[in-house]
Amino acid sequence: MKTLNLLLLLSHAPFCLATESIGLPPPVDPLSLLVYKMEVLNYCGLIDAEINDDFKQRRDRMILNQNLTAEEVQNARMEGWKYGLAEWQNRGLGGFKNWCNTEGKEIVEYFRSNEIPDDS
Repeated sequence: MKTLNLLLLLSHAPFCLATESIGLPPPVDPLSLLVYKMEVLNYCGLIDAEINDDFKQRRDRMILNQNLTAEEVQNARMEGWKYGLAEWQNRGLGGFKNWCNTEGKEIVEYFRSNEIPDDS
């Protein structure tokens, strides 16, 4: 009986997690949004050395300009990751391809613009 209950729990857990996370808007916090953008590119396989370097520059500037604590940085990272995962789950089987071809490509252009605002 315990084995059956465990199997039922494990077989339904992914559905519960997916249902919980559907419908989240992108994060508002600038650092969380930046992490979210990298998560989109990660899911889409669009990260290269140039994008990674630009991300690091933007991230470091935000942390410095906003004087963020290690806890605030960690919270922003977790929030960005959570929103990226929720959006990926929301796309469904194969639906992420259009997401990568639209939002993914826009984010690539964002990072390739090399315009890093001073007030990030």
